[in-house]
Amino acid sequence: IPPEQDGNQNTKQDNEGEADKGFCQRDTCMVEQTAVFCKLNGGTQHTGRTAEQKGGRMMDALLLFLEFFKIGLFSFGGGYGMLPLMEETVVGRNWITTTQFFDFVGVAESTPGPIAINMATFIGAFQAGILGSVMATLGVVLPSFIIILLIAAVLKNLTDNPYFAGF
Repeated sequence: IPPEQDGNQNTKQDNEGEADKGFCQRDTCMVEQTAVFCKLNGGTQHTGRTAEQKGGRMMDALLLFLEFFKIGLFSFGGGYGMLPLMEETVVGRNWITTTQFFDFVGVAESTPGPIAINMATFIGAFQAGILGSVMATLGVVLPSFIIILLIAAVLKNLTDNPYFAGF
């Protein structure tokens, strides 16, 4: 779509500094899209960051871990039960737009695996690269893992109790 038709009057020359923010370059305009849809639409994603921005990536990854840890800890009902809380968090923090969130939902549903883990991985990668995807995925998985470990430890101790020996 030419810039005149889509309302985006920005050109490559105007947005060279914007390329670090996850913009896709297509024809003569810059289009903000997810990496997956950027490649589908024939654009090339620019992910180059300055040294100053790379230092912020670690903080972004840590924040992703903490936010997705809270999502994993306080949501019930599986991956689809996590989606509203996930949307509120990531759209509310302006990490992605609502449209991008629903694009991620579509991609996460079509890829194998639990939707919550796929969403955490995609959003983390979009926000902070590979480190962000790893941290967001760990954040959403660890609460359940820790709770299961605690339950297993309690059940192990209960097997030694004579009152629970029949179970």
